[in-house]
Amino acid sequence: MIYVLLNLAMFIFMLVYSFRIDKGGKTLRSSVNIVNLVLFLAVLFLLMAVALSMCLWGSLQMSLLFGRLTYMLAAWFSINCCAYILIFPNKRKPPVLTVFQWIFYILSFYVIFITKKGFYVISITSDNAIRIHSGPVF
Repeated sequence: MIYVLLNLAMFIFMLVYSFRIDKGGKTLRSSVNIVNLVLFLAVLFLLMAVALSMCLWGSLQMSLLFGRLTYMLAAWFSINCCAYILIFPNKRKPPVLTVFQWIFYILSFYVIFITKKGFYVISITSDNAIRIHSGPVF
C-alpha cells in the first residue's frame, strides 16, 4: 500500500515540477524536451501506482497487463533520456538517432509483450516484494 501512495505522491510532485519548469522565469525555463521527459516520468509514476494497485486488489490478468505496460514505458523513458543526453548541447536531433530510437522502441515492445517466455506473472509477495516471473527472452 505504501508503494501505491509513494508513486501517487511522486506523480503529483513531477506534475507540479513540470508546470514550474514550463512557466518559470528565465532561470527555470528550459527546452520542451526536458518538460516532456518530466511529464513522461509523472505518467510512469501514475501507471506504476495503478499496476501496484492491480497487483493488490485486481485480477492477475490486469496486473500483468498494467505491469507490462509500465515496464514498456519505463524502457521508452530510458530511451528518451539517452536520446536527450546525446542531443543536449545543440538540441538538434540527427535522423540517425530517430531511427535508433524507433528500433529500440520496437525491440522493447517485442521483448515485453510478444516473446513467449517474457513476463508472464507480476505479483507482490507476502514480504512486500514485487516479483516478476519470466523465462529467458533470447
